[in-house]
Amino acid sequence: TRSAYLPALRRDGRARVVAVVARKEATRERARAELGSGVAGFARLEDAPDSLDIDALLIAVPDSMHEPVLTTALAGRAAILYEPPLSDQRVRIEPMIERLERSALVTYADWELGCIPAVARVAQIAGSGGLGPIQSASIRLQAGWGPVANYDLCNIDHLSTWYVDVLNRILGATPSRVLVLDGRGAPGRRQSRNIAHFDYAGVWGTLDVNIACVGDLAIDVQVNGSEGDLEADL
Repeated sequence: TRSAYLPALRRDGRARVVAVVARKEATRERARAELGSGVAGFARLEDAPDSLDIDALLIAVPDSMHEPVLTTALAGRAAILYEPPLSDQRVRIEPMIERLERSALVTYADWELGCIPAVARVAQIAGSGGLGPIQSASIRLQAGWGPVANYDLCNIDHLSTWYVDVLNRILGATPSRVLVLDGRGAPGRRQSRNIAHFDYAGVWGTLDVNIACVGDLAIDVQVNGSEGDLEADL
């Protein structure tokens, strides 16, 4: 939140932070020091009074809190910017999707990768025919985050909302089938290595994930066409 959302809000200049919800008082005090003493602070979202003038909620919490906090927010009146996954439990993701679809509120998932200008440029080139008919597209993540023991979601569950969105934008479609190759080695489902293949009407899209990489964070996109190839470093 401090390194991404707040700088973005400052650069945009059209929004004013009026309240912060954080479990620890020290976090709320730090928020007031950075944002101004007039910013209200609450330990729980439910503690914010209805009289508080809030147009939108920006939710950035640990995965285990995604479902309960978003559920509380959907009971309110403000627009919501939230982070996937919708739940850290596989069986709860579909009910949360249904809850979002029923809501009359303005809601937006934080799919920031798809908003990178380089992705729009790759999609433009691929869609213009400059590479010929597209044969395949892939996006690869290398990071050093490491596996999470006893986590219920595999990396494809956890990360696909961001990375498959990039493939969807580049290929101008959504996949009809998926094949997930899950890694092994850590208790639970979140492993260090995962690969997923997506069927875009005969064009294969691939998400390749390695979260046990010793190098720097890297996100690479590759598009292969019958008349040329394109690579981009995001």
